[in-house]
Amino acid sequence: MSALLALFLAASAAAAPQAPAGAPAPADGRRLSDQDRRRALFLFDLLVEDGRADEAEAFQKERYELGLDTGAWVVRLARLRAAQRRHAESAELYRRLLADSPEDTGLQVQLALQEEAAGRQSEARRLLENTRQKSSDPAIPYHLAEMGYGSGDPAEGARWAKTALSELPTEGSLSDRRMRLRMRARLGYDDKVHEDYAALVDAEPGEPELLSDWASALLRVDATREAAEPLALLRERFPDRD
Repeated sequence: MSALLALFLAASAAAAPQAPAGAPAPADGRRLSDQDRRRALFLFDLLVEDGRADEAEAFQKERYELGLDTGAWVVRLARLRAAQRRHAESAELYRRLLADSPEDTGLQVQLALQEEAAGRQSEARRLLENTRQKSSDPAIPYHLAEMGYGSGDPAEGARWAKTALSELPTEGSLSDRRMRLRMRARLGYDDKVHEDYAALVDAEPGEPELLSDWASALLRVDATREAAEPLALLRERFPDRD
């Protein structure tokens, strides 16, 4: 069990000793508070992150059957299927959600990513390009850039990478900074990119994806010796990671 999950369960038990974290709503029909709903969703996310997929799925089923926040729990199941690499099933769940919310561009992006992971690259690209017409989210050109590079079309990848860099905030969230670094590395790995990866990894030591990104960027330019540093940190900090 991860330290964060253990702390969460301990705090939940202390706050409500008669009702374990994630317990079903009372049978008398009282609705859950917003805090209880957020706690339940967070617990599910922690279970998935901790690799406890069976428990997460049982918990999702229990919460979904309460009939509260059903959309949020379908999203959680779609994320679980993605984590299990059951991408076609995840995509089908996102289609189900979009049937009720067809203009939700966030769901459209997630559907596209699951289609790509399921091996349906043309459909994924079509979905993202259509969504781009409705949304200014800079994550869309970022994903289109990665698809271009991944499909062996570096010119298309570079075109979208430049667009993504022009739209992503320079001082945004960790996700924004990660996307910016990936795009910069795609367009040309240099000493400045290397320094910025090292600085961000130092600032965010609990993020294995950053180390994976850094190592991958180095390996793409055949910098095998330099890639040893992020790979060693990945093994040291996250020994249980695949």
